[in-house]
Amino acid sequence: MVLVSTFHLISYLAAPLAVARLRMTEANRHRWFRLPFHRCVCVLLFFALSYVFTLSPVNQSLSIIAVFFLFLVGYLLGQYRSPKAFLQGFLRSAYVLIWMGVFTLCAVLNLGVIAVFVVSLSMYYLGIVTGGQPLNPTNK
Repeated sequence: MVLVSTFHLISYLAAPLAVARLRMTEANRHRWFRLPFHRCVCVLLFFALSYVFTLSPVNQSLSIIAVFFLFLVGYLLGQYRSPKAFLQGFLRSAYVLIWMGVFTLCAVLNLGVIAVFVVSLSMYYLGIVTGGQPLNPTNK
């Protein structure tokens, strides 16, 4: 049960990053709904997700990293035929693996809430700045 809940937690991770990235790249685009205080809400949501991930058992976090890696490689092998496209797809998705690794390390080191907040803030801005561009369909 906890394993499934942790996978759900990881699936929600994209929302605050996507909102922030869209606000940065398409600031003037018309939106039907604007999230009030989106900068604060997104940072706090990302921190909450990161902190909850550090509360999961370390052996479970390592299992999730392994399963995510295997699923990612399997998906990329089925999706892309060229090694270049495979590598680009892997590097684009490596952020989630790095995030899981960093916050598993935070759990191992038993860092406090303030330290996890600082690390999550850094990872949040790293995720916004390094948002990937779509692959060129001719690379398939």
